[in-house]
Amino acid sequence: MAGDTVRTGLPVALMERAATSGFLAANALLLRWGLRGHALWTVPGRGRVAALCWAAARAGDHG
Repeated sequence: MAGDTVRTGLPVALMERAATSGFLAANALLLRWGLRGHALWTVPGRGRVAALCWAAARAGDHG
């Protein structure tokens, strides 16, 4: 099942949700048939602040 009304668990909306759910459905079918699907790329789920804090802490360790 795919479309605008399907929840994906990914940060997408409307047309992006339709396309993403279509890829997820296709990947599920391909997996059943023993074939490899396509990787889906998305934005980080937590935002960039955590990544920036982590990078700043790592930079401080090496300075």
